[in-house]
Amino acid sequence: MTNTLKTTLLGAAAAFALALPAAAGDDSMGKGDFSTSDNAMVDGMTLTLESVTSPRDGYLVVHAMEEGTYADPIGHAPLEEGENMNVEVELSQEVASGDSVIAMLHKDTGEMGTFEYPETEGADGPVLEGETPVMQEVMVE
Repeated sequence: MTNTLKTTLLGAAAAFALALPAAAGDDSMGKGDFSTSDNAMVDGMTLTLESVTSPRDGYLVVHAMEEGTYADPIGHAPLEEGENMNVEVELSQEVASGDSVIAMLHKDTGEMGTFEYPETEGADGPVLEGETPVMQEVMVE
């Protein structure tokens, strides 16, 4: 095999290998791809985050915290890929100033544009980095 043919075949194989995760709908991403404001404002039952950056369309799901970890979801809002400003989340339970909540990135699978987690098995679940949900702790002001 000539060097040119070897180089061409190796280049094609590398490009194919790099494209596989995207084609398979891989959820892996660095935590740097998702970010939220460190603080959120609460007004009644609405939590507002100044900015949320998302690597994909999906949902920002707010989880209550229990014993230092995330608990059940208490609200969600749709996200578009890129920077989302003044993201308002309607809450199902009150949070107080000084509380922390978890902002978690969820996929939009199943019926597009309809948040179905956790009611529909396998739909709109968390985006994972390895086996860990992509999330950030947010302080409520």
